[in-house]
Amino acid sequence: MRAKIYRIGLYIISILLITLSVSSCRTTTPILFDRARYPVDEFYVGTGITKNADKGQALETAKMKAISDLASQIQTTIFSTRTASSSDDGTTQFSVFEELIEETLHQEFENVIYIEETYTRKKEQTTYAILRRSDWEIQKARKILREKEKVQSVLSSRYPDMSPVQEIKVLNKAIASLQSTFWGSLIEGIFDEKMGYLLPLIQARRDTLYTRVFSSKQYYIGEGSASSRAQAEESALQDFKNMQIEKMYKEYENLRVRLSSPMTSPELKEKIENSVEFSTTQNASLLEFLEGPESTQTLSFIYLIVQKVVWEDLIAKEVDTLYQQAKTLENAYQANNSVTGKLQILEKMQQLLESSPFGLEVENLIFPNEQSFEKIIPYRKDRLIASVNLHLLMPKSVKEDESCTLKIVVTNADSLHTDIPVKIIITDNNNKQRYLELVTLSSGIPFYHTIIIPRGEKAKYFSVNCFWTQYPQQKDEQRIDITRISLLDFLKNMFIRQK
Repeated sequence: MRAKIYRIGLYIISILLITLSVSSCRTTTPILFDRARYPVDEFYVGTGITKNADKGQALETAKMKAISDLASQIQTTIFSTRTASSSDDGTTQFSVFEELIEETLHQEFENVIYIEETYTRKKEQTTYAILRRSDWEIQKARKILREKEKVQSVLSSRYPDMSPVQEIKVLNKAIASLQSTFWGSLIEGIFDEKMGYLLPLIQARRDTLYTRVFSSKQYYIGEGSASSRAQAEESALQDFKNMQIEKMYKEYENLRVRLSSPMTSPELKEKIENSVEFSTTQNASLLEFLEGPESTQTLSFIYLIVQKVVWEDLIAKEVDTLYQQAKTLENAYQANNSVTGKLQILEKMQQLLESSPFGLEVENLIFPNEQSFEKIIPYRKDRLIASVNLHLLMPKSVKEDESCTLKIVVTNADSLHTDIPVKIIITDNNNKQRYLELVTLSSGIPFYHTIIIPRGEKAKYFSVNCFWTQYPQQKDEQRIDITRISLLDFLKNMFIRQK
């Protein structure tokens, strides 16, 4: 009986186990990826696993992780063969390479097979990215050749005896081309008779040229750094400007003191700043902006490099141009025999020399035995003005019912031709204006004006004033008294006029 019960129990347990086994088989998720089909020596296999309640996002994220893992394996393979030849440290190169891969995952890899396991109830997604090694080698060779042709095209612009600055610009362009895609780091070839990976060879040559430029005394170098290249260039340009302003200020401040110029130091500095600003704007083609080897993904280092001989030749030409203009005016001044002509030339010369800090240097060439133009030009002007004399010729008095004639003459103490505007004003003793006229008075040509004093004129005297309108200090003043006449004299005068 016990044996029978025991057999029944075993039977029931067997039935339960079979049922559970069948149930388990029905709920197990089938595995799609078979690792045996993708041997390591023939395939790169990247795995991406993620958990996400959103099935769509889980699928996309797992796919990206799979391709990234695939790229990482390829990256490791590459670096195992060329880390030693890199001019940078391995960590930096690996980081840069990784960033490039992340930027171009789907663009650079071709013929990738994705196997997506079924999204599980645990909200987990596993995806495999598979790439045949032979396919990778083919596309790698093709794309490396493409990038190599690009960089060779850039490097072909180099030529013998090329200036270091120009060669650095070419090499920087080549380096930028190589670093724009991770294929560039794989390019091998001959560069300057050396065989190896082109990127480190070019970087080594570029760094050598930078050292040569920085240690040379042939260049002015402005430095700038910022988060963007444009801001870094502006910073480097301002550094160069400040360098030129400081250099010129030291030179011309000494000249200003030596010439006892009335120009103040701040005025001189302002003129220098304006001059440097104008020169850099007008000659922007002479300014070479080079990206420094210290630049990173987040910080740009820029060097503004200008050959000293070129820049100094430019300044010398500006000084010479100013000198020629001033010398032409000086020659015209000496040849001119007119007061107004000379004054006009001096005004032009002063405006010209005051427009530039180089005026101090130029006037030192034109007036080597005189003081600064800021003193000699006003001195000349004062002398010219003082050489002009106005003469008012008229009687001391005149009787009423009679007339008198005024004569105005201009003369010049230096025998210069004088042709000036003169204002004539006649007022009475009550300051009431009786006459006003503006005339042009020339040397040797007097001006006449007749004054008639009527019978019963109430004024006691007339004041006559004539002056040079532009320079009123050059003037002459006279007073003419009015004499009263008796009735008998008045009748006599009337009889004479009628007769």
